Amino acid sequence: MSKQSTDAAETEPAHVGIGDPLTVWRSGNEYQWKRISWLLPPRYVSSHFAQRLLLGTYVCHPELADLTIELCPSIPNPLPVTAFEIPEIDADAAGLALFDVRGRKSILLILPKVSESKYVFEGTVELPKRDTDMFAALAMHVPTRTLRAIDINICTCSDYSEELTEFFELWAQQARIGREEADKKARESPCDLNLSTLGGTIIASRFPANSVWPNKVEKAIAGYKDLIQTRPKEDLPRCYFELGSAFWARHALTKDVHDLDQAICAQQSAVGILPDDDPLLPVVLMNLGISFLARFEFTKNMGDLEQSISAHNVIPLLKTPTESAKGNALHSVANLYDIRFQHTDDVEDLKKSIDLKRKSINLIGSENSNLLTSLAYTLGTLSQSGRYQFSSAEFDEMIGLERRALELAPEDDPHLSCKYTNLSNSLRTRFQRTGRHVDIEEAMTAQQKAIHFLPRSAHTKHAETYENVAASAFTRYGLTNDRLDLENSISIKRKAIDGTPRDGANRVKLSSRLCNLAGQLEAFHELTEEIKHLDEAISKATEAAELLPAGHRNLPIILVALGGMYVCKYKTTQDFSNLDRAHSCLDRAMEAIGDTTEPFVLARCGRLMLEFYQVGENPAELVASLSFCEVAIEMTPADHPHMAPYLITFAAAYMFVYIATGDIEQAHTAISKLRAVTSSTAASPVQRLAAARMWCGISVLRKSPDILDAFQAAIPLISLVAGLDQTLDKRHGKLKDLSQLSLEAAAAAIDAGKLDMAVEWLEGGRCIVWNQLNGLRQQSLDALELVHPRLAERFMNLSAALENASSRVSSSQQWIQADSEQRISMQEEVTAHVKLAGDWEELLHSIRKIPGFENLLRPPSLRNLLENLPEGVIVVINVFSTRCDALVLIPGLEEPLHIPLPSFSMGKAEELRVRLHSCIQSKNLRIHQQGLETDEDRGMSTYRKANRSKGALENTLQELWGLVVKPIFDELGFSTSTSPKPRVWWCSTGPLALLPLHAAGIYRGPDKVCVADFAISSYTPTVTALLERSSSKSHGTDNPSGGLLAISQPDTPNLPPLPGTVDEVSAIQKTFTGRGFEADSLNRQEATVEATIQGLKDHRCVHFACHASQNVQDPLKSCFYLHDGRLELSEIIKLRLQSADLAFLSACQTSAGDEQLSEEVVHLAAGMLAAGYGSVIATMWSIPDSNARVLADQFYRELLQLGGQSEQVDGKLSARALHVALEDIRREFMVAGDSAERLEEFLLAWVPYVHHGA
Repeated sequence: MSKQSTDAAETEPAHVGIGDPLTVWRSGNEYQWKRISWLLPPRYVSSHFAQRLLLGTYVCHPELADLTIELCPSIPNPLPVTAFEIPEIDADAAGLALFDVRGRKSILLILPKVSESKYVFEGTVELPKRDTDMFAALAMHVPTRTLRAIDINICTCSDYSEELTEFFELWAQQARIGREEADKKARESPCDLNLSTLGGTIIASRFPANSVWPNKVEKAIAGYKDLIQTRPKEDLPRCYFELGSAFWARHALTKDVHDLDQAICAQQSAVGILPDDDPLLPVVLMNLGISFLARFEFTKNMGDLEQSISAHNVIPLLKTPTESAKGNALHSVANLYDIRFQHTDDVEDLKKSIDLKRKSINLIGSENSNLLTSLAYTLGTLSQSGRYQFSSAEFDEMIGLERRALELAPEDDPHLSCKYTNLSNSLRTRFQRTGRHVDIEEAMTAQQKAIHFLPRSAHTKHAETYENVAASAFTRYGLTNDRLDLENSISIKRKAIDGTPRDGANRVKLSSRLCNLAGQLEAFHELTEEIKHLDEAISKATEAAELLPAGHRNLPIILVALGGMYVCKYKTTQDFSNLDRAHSCLDRAMEAIGDTTEPFVLARCGRLMLEFYQVGENPAELVASLSFCEVAIEMTPADHPHMAPYLITFAAAYMFVYIATGDIEQAHTAISKLRAVTSSTAASPVQRLAAARMWCGISVLRKSPDILDAFQAAIPLISLVAGLDQTLDKRHGKLKDLSQLSLEAAAAAIDAGKLDMAVEWLEGGRCIVWNQLNGLRQQSLDALELVHPRLAERFMNLSAALENASSRVSSSQQWIQADSEQRISMQEEVTAHVKLAGDWEELLHSIRKIPGFENLLRPPSLRNLLENLPEGVIVVINVFSTRCDALVLIPGLEEPLHIPLPSFSMGKAEELRVRLHSCIQSKNLRIHQQGLETDEDRGMSTYRKANRSKGALENTLQELWGLVVKPIFDELGFSTSTSPKPRVWWCSTGPLALLPLHAAGIYRGPDKVCVADFAISSYTPTVTALLERSSSKSHGTDNPSGGLLAISQPDTPNLPPLPGTVDEVSAIQKTFTGRGFEADSLNRQEATVEATIQGLKDHRCVHFACHASQNVQDPLKSCFYLHDGRLELSEIIKLRLQSADLAFLSACQTSAGDEQLSEEVVHLAAGMLAAGYGSVIATMWSIPDSNARVLADQFYRELLQLGGQSEQVDGKLSARALHVALEDIRREFMVAGDSAERLEEFLLAWVPYVHHGA
């Protein structure tokens, strides 16, 4: 990672002369006076003093562009002078005054012919008589606080007034051309001068080649040499100084290092004869230091750099410099230490630079944007040194300086892009050290602003910025695993490489960028499993290695990385030649390493050796891996961010030693390393969870007694990996790879007889997103409001804001199509979200310190669950590869009832799931994409298959009965004669969560039996979710008058018609109004998305009769199809429906879960529960339009009848009402006969109806 310096330009803003007038240069938003050479040719003033102004005949300053010339034949005499203290001005050489010329304030410079008069800077000045040989006077108007337009008045009685005017007009013309060139250069290269060419650039900036007149340069050199031979001793220092400047000017034209030699010689001569108190001495010393620096850039002779440091170091010790001058000198020395570090890699140089820059800021002032940026630059360089442990206070200082520098910078600051890039790099570095998510997001925001402020040209600087943007994006990919971050990183990295010059000076830089691109392409291969990305990665890494000279410190890093890529290719292709190439890379890397002490390189070697062992099982390679890792760990501070991956690799090596030898001590060592990572605050949640899972794996392998400790450490980390600082879809993406962890943990706990742990881990490790959403909607803060009302209010406000931020929806297409300002806005939303999450977590932590609130929003203990059970039983079924068990929670029991299911297995559950999936697809009942259905099902099929699954559904239900339900009901003592039938809530895991346990049974033959004969079934995602709904006295009490809203869509645009939905809604309204209940409807074009959302807010109950679908690619896009669009799950869960009670989703697949997220229960029914509904009736697959009408009518009749004389509908009776309605239909089927064909038709029509909630 490279930092960009912006400190050079203002260190020496212009050529400095003695006895010259002042010009204004900008520092931040303030203006300071600084001397600059405005020099008259000797033909106009015939004095030896004026002779030294010869330099003005060949160099003019760009700031004098756009001059307007005006003759001023007279000035007031005596001249009124405003107080103006400028101690640098040599009163023997110049008089300075402020006065009015034609009503405007002006600055007057008087250059006397020969005079010992001394002019004061206040009161009045008696000017000499207006003798044409006495003086020429120059008046300068500064009408505004800008240098873009300066009025010049020539005040003289001389015969040369017209010629003088002509001279200044020519000067202005040359200056205008020079500044146009300078402006063009600034636009093309907005970032400040590179420290590696600082000296030469300062000289070039003082003497722009297009403003230097070559013929005059030679005359100036000859003239000053003559003056040195003829002038008195007291004039020699000035003559030597100006001679040195003349050689500078020629060097600016020729780039001849011999001109620097002669400039140094002249400047050293001036220093040798100047007294310590002479005001010229600090200026000469500074120029001498610049000359040595410029020569060092040609010769790379460290002696020149040391001489430059020595010259600058003398300046602060002199008596004459002002505080500002001393500060500038200190800053110059600091820059030199920065330069020396680039050649010595000695962090002591950086420490000296930082100390001097701090002192410089104290002397000059803390309002100088570029000085703050310069200090931050050096701090950033130090932060990246592997031999210095950067403290959190230093990080805070560095980032604070960069933020303040940006606050002080004007809007047109040409260095804004550079400053934002440096801020981004600092934030990224701190993220890599601390893992604070907000840092990488703020880094990404700063990088987008850096891109925004780049000019259209300046390709080299674009490359630098793109390089840093790509680094930030790839760093964030490591945190988010978001494909968009990786794709952006690769795309931007390619731009950086394209903008990198292919010359010799940039070989190392180009090599580094190619190596980084190779690493990103390798990651893309791991993500996509496309071999083309791995091939390109190998190609780029090979090119990167070829660009480096032998012995370069980066060479072993690239070779080891390349070796790892070849191993990866071997694993993909099984081509042994790739292994040979990998070994060759490692051999070359070992030769290049030599006596290196870089822990990063050693750790990479250790990881590659471990990969070799995994392929060939050569014990020597395993020993080598351990050796490399051990040394890398010993050299790395415990809280360094690299420590976690080093320890994980080290532990993996020890694990293989244990597997190979059976030595239990090796396993203990591996576990100790993994324990350290799991509890490390320096490791990221992803690294901690990876270590915890490896710890679990080793403990399971050796049947270790600490296996429960391992899972106890792992389960809480799931919610950190899928944290509140991510959007809902990002969290679901993370959880797809973690679905088995809680099931494995529960199985291990059951093995150990720890049933309480099993239940608690299932509660804490499943339905993460729903649990987080419920936590943000925590309503039970009454106790906190009594103790700390403001704290409770702030917590509720933060929760609401965080929930809203979490529901953001942004696609990669939106990002690709956005311009730079839109991308800044999009990234700022992400950053604000992450900050909200951090504030929320911090506040929650503070609340938990208050007595009585220690467990706020923590997963409940088994004891708390058992104390609040509803009437009925909750059957939690854990399905894992090693065992399957039911844990039944029964009111009054102090622990779960454990019912082993030895005849059931994960494999059987998956087999039944696949069988059911094939069955319903063959019947065209599954909706995964639209446009292929022709019948009147409330959904569309992806394709039609031949009916090859005859009897599959019946067989599936029969096996579920015999393998799962019957053993549970037998243990519980359930009987068909029990009345009223008890409630059973199924809480299933794994593939079983996608199977219809409520319909398990034998439906033909003499032993016909099914779940409905014994109990009333419902489903709940977790026990906690059920208790939250059951504990409410009554759902929807906030709006008792808001009855039912029925929505029908018989002719949804672009979808098959559902004519029965109109009759369905009409019948429901008739049933409700007949009992005196309110029932509103939205039909056809009335049922818009906006009207429906408002209707949900205004009614306690809702009935959807329309098309719906489950999106298997993005579950949050599962939706209801309304007249003007889709009402998606992502929108539904945003609603906080305080009065919601019952939702009947008479549409297809409203309870069809995602096979990859079975533990997260992501479907429309769950979304309605999350929105606030206490009870939801939904379907597992598509339903025929005609059957839907019949069931809906019968259900509502039963529901209202069960409610008796109640004044409002009670959703808690909905499970029983659905049970009765389906029982009536089942009895009708039994009377009609139970042939296989009739049975299949019955099961497909009525099995999909399920009840969720209380």
